[in-house]
Amino acid sequence: MNTSTYEKLSHKWRTEAEVIAKRGVFGDVGSLLESVADELDGAIEAHDDELLTLDEAVAESGYTRRKIERDLETGRIPNSGKPRQPRVRRGDLPYKPPRTRPKSKGRTIAGKINSARWQAEMGGAK
Repeated sequence: MNTSTYEKLSHKWRTEAEVIAKRGVFGDVGSLLESVADELDGAIEAHDDELLTLDEAVAESGYTRRKIERDLETGRIPNSGKPRQPRVRRGDLPYKPPRTRPKSKGRTIAGKINSARWQAEMGGAK
């Protein structure tokens, strides 16, 4: 899950807490959900505020060291460290989109094998 997913979950819990509180359902469940959402928000904030070295930022973002250094130099990513010891706040780090495999054109090998078996069982392949 990414941070946005956690934030959506926190928002959902807060909305549920409001509904429960308005309806007076199940006693203190609304307060429980509010408390859980507060705890989640605190964890998200602590996670986003963690300072990463360049190597850690590279490993986490999927971008090259040079790309992260350029973004620091241009100010696209704020340097949360010192000039010769840069640090990147995790919440400021860009993330490279995951690569996806191209969809297979045509049938898979397993499909071809199963088709050949079926044809053989039905009286031979033509």
